[in-house]
Amino acid sequence: MKLAEEASLSTGMIGDIETGKKSPSIETLEKISAAFNVPTYCLMMDSEEAETMNRQTRNTEKIERIKELLNELDLS
Repeated sequence: MKLAEEASLSTGMIGDIETGKKSPSIETLEKISAAFNVPTYCLMMDSEEAETMNRQTRNTEKIERIKELLNELDLS
């Protein structure tokens, strides 16, 4: 299992977390979030909260790109 390997956790631990047999410690959550390359708090969001955050991130990236383009045009 790729997640287990990237998070340096056993496949059994990942399986137990997925099935609800075990609750992950903060340290385990940090390892999993690092494997996904997301902040730890993102693992605790419901899907609606996560989608809102993704939308906001995409909008921020678009705004930054527009600013870069405007700077390249040098409209001053």
